[in-house]
Amino acid sequence: MAEPRKLDVKEIKLFSVEYRASVLETLLAEFKTDKRITGVLIVGSGAEGFEDEYSDIDLCVVVEKEEDILPAFKDWQARISELFSIIQYVESIERFLHIFLLEGFLELDIGFLSLSNLSARRGRWKVAFDYSGEIEDIMQSSWNERKHQTD
Repeated sequence: MAEPRKLDVKEIKLFSVEYRASVLETLLAEFKTDKRITGVLIVGSGAEGFEDEYSDIDLCVVVEKEEDILPAFKDWQARISELFSIIQYVESIERFLHIFLLEGFLELDIGFLSLSNLSARRGRWKVAFDYSGEIEDIMQSSWNERKHQTD
């Protein structure tokens, strides 16, 4: 019986910084076309320009109405599958979280929530766009409250 072939790391084509930027730009442009979406936050290292060339993309999609979360969540799983080549996909319906592994092994994590449930849970976030005019203030004030609770 033949031994399994060992994968040579040099054979793996990892995503480039340019590809990651292109994916992010495409997603933001597409999210802007959905009337249910009031804004998007870039969270994690992407909020600060990414830690390194292998950093993933983490997004928080904010919908105006609570009742739009589930339909938007479901619609965007299909839409992202149309836009990109998906290697692996996992979802958490309880947390409205999509986890995609795109070609080149780029991880894309996208959570959905309503404006009324928005709050900063960590300090690394940046508003990509905000049609409500409220996201920055909500994030800033909730982060300040959280920081004071842990001081």
